[in-house]
Order: sequence, then C-alpha cells, then structure tokens
Amino acid sequence: MQNNQEIQQCIDQCTQLANQLRSLSKNSQNQMMSDHLFEGAHHIDLCVTECSYPVQKANQ
Repeated sequence: MQNNQEIQQCIDQCTQLANQLRSLSKNSQNQMMSDHLFEGAHHIDLCVTECSYPVQKANQ
C-alpha cells in the first residue's frame, strides 16, 4: 500500500505541475514559448495517465 501512496503523491505533484505549465502557457506573450509549455503539460498528462492505471488496478 505504501507504494501506491507514493505513486499517488507523485501523480498529484505532476498534475499540479502540468496545471502550472498550462497557466504559464496562457499568460505567455511569446507564442512559441506558449506552445512549448502547453506541449510539456500534455506530456506530463500522458505520464500521469500511465501511472494512474496501476494504482487504480491495485485499489480494485
């Protein structure tokens, strides 16, 4: 169970980071930087999705 809690904590931190990147992207005056920040957030979202799957399976 300890591992699931650690993974969930990492997921929560990554989700928060992705949201921060999206916020920075929206506020950026530079379109290229905005696109890169948004793309980074998207990649973190993909990682979160992959990490969430084993946690959900373990909790079933």
